Amino acid sequence: MDKMGKYSTKKLFVIAAVVYLIAAIFSVGNHHPDEHFQIFEFAAYKLGLAYETDLPWEYHFMMRPTLQPALVVVAHRFFGLIGLDNPFFVAFFFRLLSAALSLYSIKLLIDLYQNRFKHNLAKYWYVILSLFLWISVYNNVRFSSENWSGTLFVIGFAWMLKRPDPKLWTYLGVGALFGLSFVIRYQSVFMVLGFGLWLLFFRKDAFNKLVLMTLAFFALIGIGALIDRWFYGEWVITTWNYLKHNILEDRVSGFGISPWYHYITQIFLDLVPPFSLIYVFPFLWMIYKKSKSAIVWTIVPFLLIHFLIGHKETRFMFPIIGFVPVAATYFIDWLLDQNGSDLFERVKGWYWFKKLFWVTNVVLLLFISVTPSNEDIPLFKTLYKAIDQPSILYYEHTSPLGDGLSYKYYTQNALGLEELPLDVIDKVTPIAGKQVFVAVSDYDLYLQFKDRGEVVYRSYPEWFRNFNINGWIDRTSWWYIIEI
Repeated sequence: MDKMGKYSTKKLFVIAAVVYLIAAIFSVGNHHPDEHFQIFEFAAYKLGLAYETDLPWEYHFMMRPTLQPALVVVAHRFFGLIGLDNPFFVAFFFRLLSAALSLYSIKLLIDLYQNRFKHNLAKYWYVILSLFLWISVYNNVRFSSENWSGTLFVIGFAWMLKRPDPKLWTYLGVGALFGLSFVIRYQSVFMVLGFGLWLLFFRKDAFNKLVLMTLAFFALIGIGALIDRWFYGEWVITTWNYLKHNILEDRVSGFGISPWYHYITQIFLDLVPPFSLIYVFPFLWMIYKKSKSAIVWTIVPFLLIHFLIGHKETRFMFPIIGFVPVAATYFIDWLLDQNGSDLFERVKGWYWFKKLFWVTNVVLLLFISVTPSNEDIPLFKTLYKAIDQPSILYYEHTSPLGDGLSYKYYTQNALGLEELPLDVIDKVTPIAGKQVFVAVSDYDLYLQFKDRGEVVYRSYPEWFRNFNINGWIDRTSWWYIIEI
């Protein structure tokens, strides 16, 4: 790796490793419910920590791949041998593993593309963008299907392009990685297809070698089918079930339909405009200016199928987030070519855009690195530590463990926990042989209960209430849990 600017790429990787470690420790929980309920809750059922009725509807239609839940089951049982089957430790392990895998994929892409840029500034920024984009760090510590599928694909992509004439084992290894990527998230097949066509038509790889890669791809799909057989208890083609129920029967549209251009506008709005342009415009520019590149042929089929499907969520684009720094830096390199290498110092508009972009990115990076992705995880951790016998949890309006689906994996010692609505305060009394908890969000109710037991959890420090400017606290999810 080249030396550039104040820090060498090696030093930047060390800094990034520290940032990723911090994020893995503190960015607890899930970005989207699917990340938890279709991985950790599936695993909880297989571990005997949840009931079949606790699982989301996708389980009953046998339409979700179970490789990631299987990994959780194996890790949970392994750590149990050494007394570390604490669900919060297991979840941290997978965040740490996700971070390490993502950093490896980033290193491969940096090695592959860094020297393709003409300007030293572009080369340096490429490394910084690859390692420290706030949304990338946030996503890369997630044990989500979007992150793992995208990361495994990027590793295979980089392996294949590392040398112009790869060895046979490379085709086998890349095919296996692409198969894993597909088994984890089916939509990655469109990236695999696009990249495969690029290898065939542009790099002109031997057809028999691509057949070898395809065989390895299907071999991993076969292994995925074996894992699904073990998990669901019968032979099932989860890919077909997913296609049948979500696409052909159009169940996915029940979660909302958006116009084809939703991803362009929503990503711009979600990722802090105007700096979010870096996630949108360089891809569009690259599709126009570098239409024969491997990245363009990889992402265009993936984008097209997502544009066509009515239900859209920003997270569906996370599998291609690893290519954002490449596209952005190609665009920056072109800008410097057209306007001079001192563009970002000479022109005030570009100078301030650069300054404000990096300041905003650092602030957001610090924020996402030290705050929970799911703010309820500390509450679950409190209950996990507090419950040691059959218990009753009285709740106000909705249960803090979840309205409908419950986070049973994190409250696995609470299978005997009875959850009851808080109708009559006087009925809440100590019960012999049982722990009794009350969960309320209303401050007046909290005042009625706090002297009747021990406050074991509060969402925020009590002194926060001194700064209830414009009533923000009244609009915030704020839980108190008292053990009676």
